[in-house]
Amino acid sequence: ALSHNVTILEEHIGESKFGNKENPLLISVRSGAAVSFPGAMITIPFLGINDDIAKAIARSTGNEWFAYDAYRRFLEAYAMHVFNMDFEVFDTIIDTRKEKLGIQYKDQLSDKEMWKLAMSYKRAIIEAGYRDELKKALNDPHYAFLQAALSVIDSWFSSEAIIQRKMKGITDDWGTGVIVQRMVFGNFRNYEPKNKEKNSATAVLFSIDQVTRDKMVSGEYYPNAYGDDVVAGRVGVKSSSGLKNYFSLDVCDKITRGVERLHNTRRFPQEVEVTVEKGKVWWLQSRNMHLIGLDKYRPFLDAKEPIARGHGMSGDTFIGKVIFNIEDAIDAKKEADLQGLDGVILVTREGDLPKDVTVEQIDNINAFISTHGGITTHLAQVAILNNSSAILGVNNLEVLAKKNYAVIGRHTIRKGDILSMDAHPLRGLIYLGIKTRAEDIIQKLSSKVIRSGA
Repeated sequence: ALSHNVTILEEHIGESKFGNKENPLLISVRSGAAVSFPGAMITIPFLGINDDIAKAIARSTGNEWFAYDAYRRFLEAYAMHVFNMDFEVFDTIIDTRKEKLGIQYKDQLSDKEMWKLAMSYKRAIIEAGYRDELKKALNDPHYAFLQAALSVIDSWFSSEAIIQRKMKGITDDWGTGVIVQRMVFGNFRNYEPKNKEKNSATAVLFSIDQVTRDKMVSGEYYPNAYGDDVVAGRVGVKSSSGLKNYFSLDVCDKITRGVERLHNTRRFPQEVEVTVEKGKVWWLQSRNMHLIGLDKYRPFLDAKEPIARGHGMSGDTFIGKVIFNIEDAIDAKKEADLQGLDGVILVTREGDLPKDVTVEQIDNINAFISTHGGITTHLAQVAILNNSSAILGVNNLEVLAKKNYAVIGRHTIRKGDILSMDAHPLRGLIYLGIKTRAEDIIQKLSSKVIRSGA
């Protein structure tokens, strides 16, 4: 049945064939759940690629960087979701290579370096013990397709999906369908940067401003990227206000009019995922926005000398005890309660929940701070759904979770330290220690009055 439907997709497209070396069809295998679960359901992109096809794509497009970026992305996703390999394996490889080359961003890699990166990913999978399984997947795309589809179905039972169903009050019985789509390429590198017509990118856009609620296009994008880069918080995303400098006026106009049309048609603020491939706009999906509640904001009275700034993703302030690993959440919450704090802050590198988080752990984590990601990441959406505070995309934050500490500028933050967060979308400020709110003073005075018997 899967192969038959791929044939239907080939006939609909009419120009490429799955597994064909000369004119290959690359597909994305993703969840088709009736309700959105940000970051919980998996996607395996660029399926249908292998060594020979990557080489053929590089030759036919004249874009070796794109071909091997696509290949290494497939290898990473397939290994993570089918073989259950840890994302850190691949993250360490790319970070080590960037550090060795003295560069900050992956799109600074040369064509040859991108090829080396893809081969390093492949070698890491083989060294992890999956030589035969990987060989079979690369030699038989229909087999790889089946394994990807089964992994998508299994992701309905992931800890993240279970947590989000609990948040939304949804039964575990529904399950998920599997959506198969032709890939569009936001990671198609432009070798002529002055020619905006050939630029590619991925973006997640809102149809209203989260603070003012005014109708306007806002959000984030990243050039030469694939959608998961933005929503999983893996890169330092750029504000959508920069789209007008990156794309032609025609492309920007199409994006703006498209977002406005979706808002008007669905009669509710929309979160829209868009990919632009060589100046052509593709609409991937649209869903109702998760809106931040701003009616219970309690400002700090002594809000001086913040140690860092990021993207605030809640309508309130928060004072909590820091942890770096989710297994410490339950004990930290008990300690925070004894100290009269608001709760526990998970400080993390990624803009996504850890894959092995449990319902009990997430119930004991009340706030998030991350190095990567912004207002459109999965973690931002989870924070809104769970009424948690979050400050994401803190650029000067270096997290060493295994050693239970982080560095923010000249400050070292250790497990058990207390931070104060102003997570209002207009602020996103982080402070050392305990800051004071008017409500805290009133509460203390009331307690004194009660104890005195007045």
